Amino acid sequence: MLKQSNGYGKRLLLVRFIVDATYSPAPTIRGRCLVDLNLTGRVIYVTGGSRGVGRAVVERLLAEGAVVATCARDSKVLTNAFVGIPSDRLQLGFCDVENREAVRADIDHAVQHFGRLDAVVANAGAGTMGGVLDTPPNEFNAQFSIKLHSVMNVIDAARLHLIGSDAPAIVVVNGVTAHVPDPDMAAVSTARAAVASLVHLLALRFASDGIRVNAVNLGAIVTDRQRQRHAVSGENEDFEQWCAREVDRRSIPLGRMGRPADVAPMVALLLSPLSGYITGASVDVSGGLGVRP
Repeated sequence: MLKQSNGYGKRLLLVRFIVDATYSPAPTIRGRCLVDLNLTGRVIYVTGGSRGVGRAVVERLLAEGAVVATCARDSKVLTNAFVGIPSDRLQLGFCDVENREAVRADIDHAVQHFGRLDAVVANAGAGTMGGVLDTPPNEFNAQFSIKLHSVMNVIDAARLHLIGSDAPAIVVVNGVTAHVPDPDMAAVSTARAAVASLVHLLALRFASDGIRVNAVNLGAIVTDRQRQRHAVSGENEDFEQWCAREVDRRSIPLGRMGRPADVAPMVALLLSPLSGYITGASVDVSGGLGVRP
Protein backbone atom coordinates (compact mmCIF):
# COMPACT_ATOMS: atom_id res chain seq x y z
CA MET A 1 0.00 0.00 0.00
CA LEU A 2 2.81 2.36 0.85
CA LYS A 3 4.49 1.61 -2.48
CA GLN A 4 1.45 2.95 -4.27
CA SER A 5 1.42 6.18 -2.27
CA ASN A 6 3.79 9.08 -2.29
CA GLY A 7 4.29 12.54 -0.82
CA TYR A 8 1.61 13.67 1.57
CA GLY A 9 -0.40 10.44 1.34
CA LYS A 10 2.55 8.25 2.25
CA ARG A 11 3.41 10.50 5.18
CA LEU A 12 -0.19 10.36 6.39
CA LEU A 13 -0.11 6.55 6.44
CA LEU A 14 3.16 6.59 8.36
CA VAL A 15 1.84 9.13 10.83
CA ARG A 16 -1.27 7.04 11.47
CA PHE A 17 0.95 4.05 12.22
CA ILE A 18 3.07 6.14 14.60
CA VAL A 19 0.05 7.62 16.39
CA ASP A 20 -1.45 4.15 16.89
CA ALA A 21 1.85 2.82 18.30
CA THR A 22 2.93 5.70 20.50
CA TYR A 23 3.72 3.48 23.48
CA SER A 24 5.51 0.34 22.35
CA PRO A 25 7.16 -2.01 24.84
CA ALA A 26 10.85 -2.85 24.65
CA PRO A 27 11.51 -5.58 22.05
CA THR A 28 11.77 -8.95 23.75
CA ILE A 29 12.18 -12.64 23.05
CA ARG A 30 10.36 -14.84 25.58
CA GLY A 31 10.17 -11.91 27.95
CA ARG A 32 13.88 -11.03 27.80
CA CYS A 33 15.34 -7.91 26.21
CA LEU A 34 17.27 -8.50 23.00
CA VAL A 35 20.39 -6.69 24.23
CA ASP A 36 21.51 -6.70 27.85
CA LEU A 37 22.41 -3.11 28.72
CA ASN A 38 23.54 -4.12 32.22
CA LEU A 39 20.90 -1.92 33.81
CA THR A 40 19.38 -4.64 35.98
CA GLY A 41 19.13 -3.45 39.57
CA ARG A 42 20.47 0.00 38.81
CA VAL A 43 18.50 2.84 40.40
CA ILE A 44 17.55 5.58 37.95
CA TYR A 45 15.65 8.81 38.61
CA VAL A 46 13.52 10.13 35.72
CA THR A 47 11.74 13.47 35.73
CA GLY A 48 8.50 14.03 33.81
CA GLY A 49 7.58 10.35 33.77
CA SER A 50 3.81 10.66 33.54
CA ARG A 51 3.48 10.86 29.76
CA GLY A 52 5.24 11.15 26.41
CA VAL A 53 8.98 10.59 26.24
CA GLY A 54 9.37 10.45 30.03
CA ARG A 55 6.82 7.67 30.34
CA ALA A 56 8.40 5.72 27.48
CA VAL A 57 11.82 6.02 29.15
CA VAL A 58 10.46 4.72 32.45
CA GLU A 59 8.79 1.79 30.68
CA ARG A 60 11.96 0.97 28.78
CA LEU A 61 14.15 1.10 31.89
CA LEU A 62 11.77 -1.15 33.79
CA ALA A 63 11.85 -3.60 30.87
CA GLU A 64 15.66 -3.53 31.08
CA GLY A 65 15.47 -4.55 34.73
CA ALA A 66 16.27 -1.17 36.26
CA VAL A 67 14.75 0.19 39.44
CA VAL A 68 13.11 3.55 38.72
CA ALA A 69 11.99 6.59 40.67
CA THR A 70 10.04 9.11 38.64
CA CYS A 71 8.25 12.37 39.34
CA ALA A 72 5.63 14.58 37.74
CA ARG A 73 3.38 17.45 38.74
CA ASP A 74 0.10 15.65 38.00
CA SER A 75 -0.21 12.86 40.57
CA LYS A 76 -3.34 11.38 38.98
CA VAL A 77 -1.82 11.03 35.51
CA LEU A 78 1.42 9.61 36.91
CA THR A 79 -0.37 7.10 39.13
CA ASN A 80 -2.62 5.93 36.29
CA ALA A 81 0.37 5.50 33.97
CA PHE A 82 1.95 2.86 36.18
CA VAL A 83 -0.60 0.57 37.78
CA GLY A 84 0.41 -2.67 39.46
CA ILE A 85 4.18 -2.17 39.46
CA PRO A 86 5.64 -3.16 42.86
CA SER A 87 7.25 -0.53 45.06
CA ASP A 88 10.58 -2.35 45.00
CA ARG A 89 10.79 -1.59 41.26
CA LEU A 90 9.13 1.82 40.94
CA GLN A 91 8.63 4.84 43.17
CA LEU A 92 6.33 7.69 42.17
CA GLY A 93 6.98 11.24 43.35
CA PHE A 94 4.90 14.35 42.86
CA CYS A 95 6.82 17.61 42.51
CA ASP A 96 7.59 20.51 40.19
CA VAL A 97 11.16 20.32 38.88
CA GLU A 98 11.34 24.10 38.95
CA ASN A 99 11.11 23.89 42.75
CA ARG A 100 14.68 23.26 43.86
CA GLU A 101 13.87 22.08 47.38
CA ALA A 102 11.01 19.85 46.25
CA VAL A 103 13.25 18.08 43.74
CA ARG A 104 15.99 17.59 46.33
CA ALA A 105 13.49 16.12 48.79
CA ASP A 106 12.11 13.73 46.16
CA ILE A 107 15.55 12.50 45.12
CA ASP A 108 16.64 12.11 48.75
CA HIS A 109 13.48 10.09 49.39
CA ALA A 110 14.23 7.84 46.40
CA VAL A 111 17.76 7.20 47.65
CA GLN A 112 16.45 6.45 51.13
CA HIS A 113 13.90 4.03 49.66
CA PHE A 114 16.22 2.19 47.26
CA GLY A 115 19.55 2.73 49.02
CA ARG A 116 21.46 4.21 46.10
CA LEU A 117 21.32 6.26 42.91
CA ASP A 118 23.10 5.29 39.69
CA ALA A 119 21.69 7.58 37.03
CA VAL A 120 19.41 10.49 36.26
CA VAL A 121 17.27 11.42 33.26
CA ALA A 122 16.40 15.11 33.21
CA ASN A 123 13.29 15.22 31.05
CA ALA A 124 10.83 18.04 31.50
CA GLY A 125 9.74 21.13 29.65
CA ALA A 126 6.72 22.51 27.89
CA GLY A 127 7.15 24.35 24.62
CA THR A 128 5.68 27.61 23.39
CA MET A 129 5.14 29.14 19.98
CA GLY A 130 6.22 32.62 18.91
CA GLY A 131 8.79 34.49 16.82
CA VAL A 132 11.81 36.25 18.28
CA LEU A 133 10.13 39.68 18.22
CA ASP A 134 6.64 38.41 19.05
CA THR A 135 7.54 36.52 22.23
CA PRO A 136 7.37 38.60 25.42
CA PRO A 137 10.38 38.62 27.78
CA ASN A 138 8.50 36.74 30.49
CA GLU A 139 8.03 33.82 28.08
CA PHE A 140 11.79 33.66 27.48
CA ASN A 141 12.24 33.64 31.26
CA ALA A 142 9.70 30.85 31.63
CA GLN A 143 11.45 28.69 29.04
CA PHE A 144 14.82 29.16 30.70
CA SER A 145 13.26 28.21 34.03
CA ILE A 146 11.58 25.00 32.87
CA LYS A 147 14.44 23.86 30.66
CA LEU A 148 17.70 25.19 32.12
CA HIS A 149 16.93 25.73 35.79
CA SER A 150 15.02 22.47 36.15
CA VAL A 151 17.98 20.50 34.78
CA MET A 152 20.29 22.19 37.24
CA ASN A 153 17.89 21.55 40.11
CA VAL A 154 17.83 17.82 39.38
CA ILE A 155 21.54 17.44 38.78
CA ASP A 156 22.52 19.49 41.80
CA ALA A 157 20.32 17.34 44.03
CA ALA A 158 21.59 14.07 42.53
CA ARG A 159 25.34 14.75 42.16
CA LEU A 160 26.58 13.62 45.56
CA HIS A 161 24.43 10.48 45.42
CA LEU A 162 25.74 9.63 41.95
CA ILE A 163 29.36 9.77 43.06
CA GLY A 164 28.68 6.64 45.10
CA SER A 165 27.78 4.61 42.00
CA ASP A 166 30.25 2.45 40.08
CA ALA A 167 28.87 3.72 36.75
CA PRO A 168 27.08 7.05 37.27
CA ALA A 169 25.39 8.69 34.31
CA ILE A 170 23.16 11.63 33.44
CA VAL A 171 21.08 12.00 30.30
CA VAL A 172 19.47 15.35 29.54
CA VAL A 173 16.54 15.25 27.11
CA ASN A 174 16.93 18.31 24.90
CA GLY A 175 15.77 19.22 21.38
CA VAL A 176 17.25 19.63 17.91
CA THR A 177 16.26 23.29 18.11
CA ALA A 178 19.35 23.61 20.30
CA HIS A 179 21.42 23.66 17.10
CA VAL A 180 18.72 24.27 14.46
CA PRO A 181 16.63 27.15 15.83
CA ASP A 182 12.97 27.19 14.80
CA PRO A 183 11.86 30.75 13.88
CA ASP A 184 8.37 29.90 15.18
CA MET A 185 9.73 28.74 18.56
CA ALA A 186 12.19 31.47 19.47
CA ALA A 187 12.07 31.13 23.26
CA VAL A 188 12.26 27.34 23.10
CA SER A 189 15.19 27.40 20.67
CA THR A 190 17.11 29.88 22.81
CA ALA A 191 16.58 27.87 25.99
CA ARG A 192 17.49 24.62 24.22
CA ALA A 193 20.77 26.15 23.03
CA ALA A 194 21.55 27.12 26.63
CA VAL A 195 20.85 23.55 27.77
CA ALA A 196 23.24 22.22 25.11
CA SER A 197 26.00 24.45 26.47
CA LEU A 198 25.16 23.36 30.01
CA VAL A 199 25.50 19.68 29.09
CA HIS A 200 28.93 20.36 27.59
CA LEU A 201 30.09 22.21 30.70
CA LEU A 202 28.70 19.58 33.08
CA ALA A 203 30.39 16.79 31.15
CA LEU A 204 33.74 18.53 31.59
CA ARG A 205 33.11 19.39 35.24
CA PHE A 206 31.90 15.93 36.30
CA ALA A 207 34.43 13.87 34.35
CA SER A 208 36.83 13.82 37.30
CA ASP A 209 34.02 12.37 39.43
CA GLY A 210 33.41 9.64 36.86
CA ILE A 211 29.92 10.95 36.08
CA ARG A 212 29.07 10.87 32.39
CA VAL A 213 26.73 13.56 31.02
CA ASN A 214 25.10 13.29 27.60
CA ALA A 215 22.16 14.81 25.75
CA VAL A 216 19.46 13.30 23.55
CA ASN A 217 17.92 15.86 21.20
CA LEU A 218 14.33 15.29 20.15
CA GLY A 219 12.90 16.11 16.78
CA ALA A 220 9.15 16.06 16.08
CA ILE A 221 7.74 13.40 18.41
CA VAL A 222 4.05 12.46 18.65
CA THR A 223 3.12 13.45 22.20
CA ASP A 224 0.33 15.27 23.99
CA ARG A 225 2.23 18.48 23.30
CA GLN A 226 1.88 17.96 19.56
CA ARG A 227 -1.83 17.31 20.06
CA GLN A 228 -2.10 20.61 21.93
CA ARG A 229 -0.33 22.41 19.08
CA HIS A 230 -2.81 20.88 16.66
CA ALA A 231 -5.74 21.89 18.85
CA VAL A 232 -4.75 25.55 18.89
CA SER A 233 -3.61 25.68 15.27
CA GLY A 234 -7.08 26.52 13.99
CA GLU A 235 -6.55 24.21 11.01
CA ASN A 236 -9.58 22.32 9.71
CA GLU A 237 -7.93 18.90 9.59
CA ASP A 238 -7.59 15.89 11.86
CA PHE A 239 -4.47 15.25 13.93
CA GLU A 240 -2.94 12.73 11.51
CA GLN A 241 -3.31 15.14 8.59
CA TRP A 242 -1.81 17.95 10.65
CA CYS A 243 1.18 15.75 11.56
CA ALA A 244 1.74 14.84 7.93
CA ARG A 245 1.70 18.51 6.99
CA GLU A 246 4.17 19.27 9.80
CA VAL A 247 6.49 16.59 8.41
CA ASP A 248 6.37 18.35 5.03
CA ARG A 249 6.78 21.81 6.58
CA ARG A 250 9.84 20.78 8.58
CA SER A 251 11.27 18.63 5.74
CA ILE A 252 11.96 15.63 7.98
CA PRO A 253 14.16 13.31 5.88
CA LEU A 254 12.66 10.03 7.15
CA GLY A 255 9.21 11.33 6.22
CA ARG A 256 7.45 10.77 9.52
CA MET A 257 7.19 11.97 13.10
CA GLY A 258 8.82 9.92 15.80
CA ARG A 259 7.32 8.07 18.76
CA PRO A 260 8.38 8.28 22.40
CA ALA A 261 9.41 4.64 21.99
CA ASP A 262 11.93 5.76 19.34
CA VAL A 263 13.66 7.90 21.95
CA ALA A 264 13.72 5.59 24.96
CA PRO A 265 16.28 3.05 23.65
CA MET A 266 18.86 5.78 23.03
CA VAL A 267 18.36 7.15 26.53
CA ALA A 268 18.76 3.64 27.97
CA LEU A 269 21.91 3.04 25.93
CA LEU A 270 23.55 6.25 27.13
CA LEU A 271 22.70 5.33 30.73
CA SER A 272 24.19 1.87 30.30
CA PRO A 273 27.68 0.99 31.53
CA LEU A 274 28.23 -0.20 27.95
CA SER A 275 28.49 3.51 27.06
CA GLY A 276 31.14 4.02 29.73
CA TYR A 277 33.50 5.97 27.45
CA ILE A 278 30.87 8.36 26.13
CA THR A 279 30.42 11.76 27.75
CA GLY A 280 29.63 15.21 26.43
CA ALA A 281 27.82 13.66 23.45
CA SER A 282 24.77 15.21 21.81
CA VAL A 283 22.67 12.63 19.96
CA ASP A 284 19.76 13.58 17.71
CA VAL A 285 16.68 11.33 17.61
CA SER A 286 14.91 13.31 14.94
CA GLY A 287 14.42 11.34 11.74
CA GLY A 288 17.27 13.30 10.17
CA LEU A 289 15.90 16.73 11.07
CA GLY A 290 18.80 19.04 11.83
CA VAL A 291 21.41 16.53 10.71
CA ARG A 292 24.96 17.83 11.08
CA PRO A 293 28.22 16.81 9.36
